[in-house]
Amino acid sequence: MKIDYELFFEDVKGWIYACNNNLSTHGVTPETWSWISRTLAELSEKHHNHPFAKAQCQMLWEWISESLNK
Repeated sequence: MKIDYELFFEDVKGWIYACNNNLSTHGVTPETWSWISRTLAELSEKHHNHPFAKAQCQMLWEWISESLNK
């Protein structure tokens, strides 16, 4: 199945805004980590777990993990 890159990156942009909002509202908590994990999985699934979507979601997970664990 093909991926609509424009739609995918719009969704990524929305996820980043939501993630930043979640972090600024709730801080780094177990619930926040759960939200991050769940919503990244949902983002990938929304785009049919296309290899590109999965790789980008993994990159986002690694990036935020490194950023928050500093």
